[in-house]
Amino acid sequence: MNILVIIIFFLTFLCTLSSKELPFKAERMITDFRGVVSNGKNIICYGDYGIMTYTLNFGQTWNQLNIGDRYSIKKINNIGNDFIGATEHSLIKSTTNGLTWVNKEIFDSSATVIDMAIVNNTVFLLTNNGVFLADSALNLNSQPLLELDINAEYTELETDGKDMYIIYNKKNLIHYSMDTKQLDTTNLINVTSPSCGNCTNITNLKLSGNTVYVMVNSKVDKDNYLKIVKSDNKGKNWENLTNHLFLNGYYIIDNNTISVIKPKPLYYNNSVLFGPEYIKIDTSHFVIDTSDYSVINVKDGIDRAIYYNSSFTSPTVFNEIINVNTDTLIAVGTNKMIVMSNNGGRTWEMKSFFSSFSEGIDFTSFPTKEIGYVLNRLSFYKTKDGGVTWLPQKYKEYPQFSGLAPSSFYFNSIGQGYIKIVTKNVADTNILVTNDNGETYNLQYNDSSSHFKFDNNYPNGMKFRNGKGLGDIILYVLARSEKDSNGVLSNNYTVLRYDNNFRLIDTVRLNCNVLISTVVTKDSSIICLALNSKGSNKTDSSGKPNDYSYSYFLLKSVDKGKTWDSLKVNVPIYQTLTKSADNINHYYLNSVFSNCVAQSNNYILYPTYSQSYTNQGYNLIYRYDYVNNIFDSVKIPTQLNSYPNTIFDFNSKVVATSNFNNFFYSKNIGGNNPIWDSVKGEDIFTNWDGYNPLFLGNDQDAVLSSHIFNDTSGFLIIGTSRNGIGGKEFKMNIVKLSENTGINSVENPRIDEERVFLWNYEPYPLPGKNIINSKIFWNRYYNIENATINVYGVYGTNTNSKNIKINKIQDYMGILEWDCSDVPSGIYIINISLEGESRSFPVMVVK
Repeated sequence: MNILVIIIFFLTFLCTLSSKELPFKAERMITDFRGVVSNGKNIICYGDYGIMTYTLNFGQTWNQLNIGDRYSIKKINNIGNDFIGATEHSLIKSTTNGLTWVNKEIFDSSATVIDMAIVNNTVFLLTNNGVFLADSALNLNSQPLLELDINAEYTELETDGKDMYIIYNKKNLIHYSMDTKQLDTTNLINVTSPSCGNCTNITNLKLSGNTVYVMVNSKVDKDNYLKIVKSDNKGKNWENLTNHLFLNGYYIIDNNTISVIKPKPLYYNNSVLFGPEYIKIDTSHFVIDTSDYSVINVKDGIDRAIYYNSSFTSPTVFNEIINVNTDTLIAVGTNKMIVMSNNGGRTWEMKSFFSSFSEGIDFTSFPTKEIGYVLNRLSFYKTKDGGVTWLPQKYKEYPQFSGLAPSSFYFNSIGQGYIKIVTKNVADTNILVTNDNGETYNLQYNDSSSHFKFDNNYPNGMKFRNGKGLGDIILYVLARSEKDSNGVLSNNYTVLRYDNNFRLIDTVRLNCNVLISTVVTKDSSIICLALNSKGSNKTDSSGKPNDYSYSYFLLKSVDKGKTWDSLKVNVPIYQTLTKSADNINHYYLNSVFSNCVAQSNNYILYPTYSQSYTNQGYNLIYRYDYVNNIFDSVKIPTQLNSYPNTIFDFNSKVVATSNFNNFFYSKNIGGNNPIWDSVKGEDIFTNWDGYNPLFLGNDQDAVLSSHIFNDTSGFLIIGTSRNGIGGKEFKMNIVKLSENTGINSVENPRIDEERVFLWNYEPYPLPGKNIINSKIFWNRYYNIENATINVYGVYGTNTNSKNIKINKIQDYMGILEWDCSDVPSGIYIINISLEGESRSFPVMVVK
């Protein structure tokens, strides 16, 4: 009976494995920076998703280090040249100027780090249930220095090693004396602002000598105004230093001078742009209004098309400012914002900013791995360092903008780009051109061939908004509707061919009613999936139409879109009978997603709607082998995501996103019955709430598109639904994809612990027939060649298998390979032992 229970347990375990191996390594590039720190050699800006954006040359160039998506970095401080930081459940440390890090997990899910402070070599950690101490070697005291009420909310901690201050429940300040062990609490809003009915919370707790400072926040409409208060006697009495003057500001203290950086609205014609304002306050007198402090800026703005936002869902907020040296200041904040001054705050330069939204249409372009563009209605963001930093174009008033997203666009790899905008006035110029990677744009000329009919009457008429580059030709397809002599409305498609100066060369009419997708193959041919139909698409419940018929076919051009031929190949795509909204009439529906296509080797892949629309009873991906001229289909065990380019080829795998934003992938898409593995989106991204197309809502995460450069590099565009508009608008994030060579750097076992540390990914394939593999990781200070490996059956019998080994790839990682061809079908346990540490995991063999 016990043996049966064991077998059932392992069968259940194996069946519930969601994936065999992650198909790629994903590194988010966008975060709200929580803070910034410097040791004089490296400046590190840090935030959620394990993101550290750093510069070794005072802001001239930037790099990014990602310690793991699930590691929300709460604080980093420096002790001399070393850095010590805290994530939600661990301590991190760098002795290499922040270029490499070690991690030590110190808390399980029962305790979460909120804030950190360092005094001498002692680390103070504020958690949800107490304050803990650790040393600079990352050793944690198991007992808390101070126990806290787990039902309260704690946000900030500061200490000088003798007195400790903690903000809790947003309005109260705890003072704790480490000498007397006495604790007292003050409601700061009652004490400093007793008549302030709209004061909401306190933030920005700071210590300077024996003085403690706090900001008191006041909500006016949707804006958050701040004032500064202080206490010179350990929180017993408080003094107001300013009125509520600072909107979304942050401050630093130097003796009796307070410096504040805050957003400033800059008014240009009908636009309100963003700029920083840097001010100094003399604390010897009360500051009533703007006339009582000194503005250090000698220049108003940053000359970037950053639109000022204080009162919406995602306000632009400064979260920290530091002095790197006498002249250099750096401030960070939301929307991956970095601003720097090299002259003591007199002028400021924006180094990074990204705040972009998507409505599900792909307005992104990545001509190379380093250069990328994201287009909004008024700001066009660009990166030149692979997504590490982003900036919008330098500001120039474009009165022609009608507030719509671009009609079409194209960027090449040498910094040139073209954007066609919808203009308010039909006679206005509507072509924007850049020659400096999107730093500036110039209005150049009017595309008279399609300007009136397309841009002002049918702004969504461009079938594929991102132009397809073909050497000296850029290709677009324009969709128009027209009525015949009998008044019947139909679509037609025109190919627009531009030269590299973004001038229209000629136009070519395509012979089809519906154009579904256009692909440029590896041999530079262009292949279009198209559809022709005739008659009235209306039937009764039996599905027999009176005069409706349809046919799918492929068009091909080998001369850059100048001439087109219909390919001689059967295209067996079937439409599905669908009930109309009136629940009486029926019609036939095209099941192939438009604008969503992938290439893998010699295959073009066309994903479809759910199984109810494929007429097959299961989900389909149609595929066209353009080398052998064969069109057929394969099954996939999920409904697919309909956003553009959410199926792609990466690392010799076809990866498809499901409609619930999980990932399915196959290594043998060319086979008759591809085997699909899967991984949940939440296993790749932390705090991932998959977008549900059936129940639209806010804060749901979706994959919006992909841009793949080669087999092991690319970008995903993901987004989080927002703003209470039915979940149709997404706040975007850029994700860099790379080959999954193992666990990320924060999990890399370069920790000074006297234990071996063994870990492995789930084995694959499961079940196995001949070979079963698993990635193995160990502490690099030990030799994996000394490991003992055994394979046991479920009855505990050692199989004495000689055909198992670990192929070492790096000094901390390798691939375990078991040749199981000589054992019968069944469940087996693989056990690895090394220097007293062991790791066991089950596998299944099926012959």
